[in-house]
Amino acid sequence: MENNKDIEKRDKARFSLAQLQFKRKKYRQSSENYELVGLSTKDSTLGHETRYGAILAMEKAVTDSKWSEKDETRFANLVKQYSTQHPTGQFHLDVEFKLGLIYYDKSKYKLAAPIFLSLGSKYTNSDKGTQAQDLYLDILNHNKDYSSLQSYSKQLMGNKKLDGNRVDKLQNIYEQAYFLEVQTQEESGKIRDAIAKYLKFVKENPNSKLAEKAGWNAVQLYFKLADLKGGADASFEFANQFPKSENANSALLKAAQAYENMGHLDKATDVLFKLSDTDTSNKWKWKALGADFLVLQAKISAAEYIYNQIKNSSEEKYKNHALLQLEKINKNTSTKKHEELLEEIIKANLQPQASLAKLYFVEKLFSAKNYSSAFTESMKVLSMNGDASMPNYAHTLHSVARF
Repeated sequence: MENNKDIEKRDKARFSLAQLQFKRKKYRQSSENYELVGLSTKDSTLGHETRYGAILAMEKAVTDSKWSEKDETRFANLVKQYSTQHPTGQFHLDVEFKLGLIYYDKSKYKLAAPIFLSLGSKYTNSDKGTQAQDLYLDILNHNKDYSSLQSYSKQLMGNKKLDGNRVDKLQNIYEQAYFLEVQTQEESGKIRDAIAKYLKFVKENPNSKLAEKAGWNAVQLYFKLADLKGGADASFEFANQFPKSENANSALLKAAQAYENMGHLDKATDVLFKLSDTDTSNKWKWKALGADFLVLQAKISAAEYIYNQIKNSSEEKYKNHALLQLEKINKNTSTKKHEELLEEIIKANLQPQASLAKLYFVEKLFSAKNYSSAFTESMKVLSMNGDASMPNYAHTLHSVARF
């Protein structure tokens, strides 16, 4: 039976042999002898050196990184021996990382993932620790585990020692994973869940480049579900949050149409007036429609105020529409104001309303027994290119003319 001195002598001899074999590039034999010393020695320093030597020699023995199953298994055992005996050893990160890479390169993600997760956590601020984090993120992405990808990238961003570029990279991964998860929900028919996730993203990441896209996607999904209330509210909110978006005006228009279809004219009106501020090329169109909605709600004073604005615009079509609407509003209220509006309609020659306005003044002259003037004005009306000669008014005009 060997005593301790004999064992030490044998271990030293084997260690020297392993070193010689390593120098002569006989790496497999070197690795095996290093391992035997590591399994035998009680010397912690020699044990550390030989266990690492066995790993390094084995790594060099595998050419072109073509790891057979047998070599892979042996390398994994050697790494386990080193990590078990030297959990805080100088080369712990290197050997574990190499084992993780072997698994990763062979697409054995279930074996590689826990290694990279552990190293990324333990060696957070080292280069290989960062590489381990990235490889773990890549495995999560490969597995389409978007939920874990989000939580892990967010966890990594909590490290206050990260530089700006690293934070931006992780933020981008987080956002991309978020969108991929929501798209998966969409594809599986979980539209409501997708909407909720998009809106949550906007709330939590208002400054993200993808926030606008998330908000717009939510709007479209609401309408895909034929949820007019949800779609209208989301559209209006989108336009407020992203006023510079190329979809802002489209969102407001969608909101106005949805509110109108639901009979919510008050909300539709508010949206139209906001649209008149943002869609400057159609400013008076939306103001005119908004004023019309005010009339439908019997908000006459407010409508009149808007029509007066439109009447002074340069848009002939909407200017004339406002003039005619104002005439209707004042027809049974203020005679003086009503007549001033009728005069403007005649001056603008808006037919058939201009002819009808002339008829109003003819009848007024006739009622005042100013027959000569009534006759003259009636002949003018009959010669106008309007519809005042239609049967409803022909009798009055011809009666005045005959008189």
